[in-house]
Amino acid sequence: SRAAFTYATPQTVTVDGVKGKFFSKRLFTSLVYYYTDKGTKKEKIAELAKTRYGFEFLVPSAFLKNLMGETETNFQEFTSDEKIVILSMFEEFPDAMQRQAELKYMVRRVNGQSHPVYPPAPAIAWVTNNTIEWMESAFKSQDITYMQRLVLHEKAHFLWEHTFDKTTQDDWATLGGWSKDPAALSGWS
Repeated sequence: SRAAFTYATPQTVTVDGVKGKFFSKRLFTSLVYYYTDKGTKKEKIAELAKTRYGFEFLVPSAFLKNLMGETETNFQEFTSDEKIVILSMFEEFPDAMQRQAELKYMVRRVNGQSHPVYPPAPAIAWVTNNTIEWMESAFKSQDITYMQRLVLHEKAHFLWEHTFDKTTQDDWATLGGWSKDPAALSGWS
């Protein structure tokens, strides 16, 4: 479709007085659909995830059971569309943020099952085991902005834990209006 080429060439724009580039990654997503035959060629999806972004989509296995510390029957394979959405969201990041050495795995909790510790969470960044865990609720919304924010939020946990120094963490918390709150489950409000 011609729409895939709209804004494929970066445009120089000014937003709130700040100059920057504006462009769309629709062409990338279209090429991923073509290259992977709409995500059905699992080996092509796996190749893109690993070589471009440094992570793997895990399927239920003994490795997954050991990684997550619970039975592999609590997990399922991502659908083709879910994989393409995640890859497309990673592509939206600036080049330097697309790959983080500490983020190695994407796991998908089985449909209909909320997370046992964080029931409302659509996704959880497990920075201690290099994993983002996804729940069915993450993919219920077809809103692209929601998915962009969700992927950014989960990746930010890895930035916080592995990339930001103390000064950057303090500045981030101040800018976002965050404060430590021992009464909150996360420890923050």
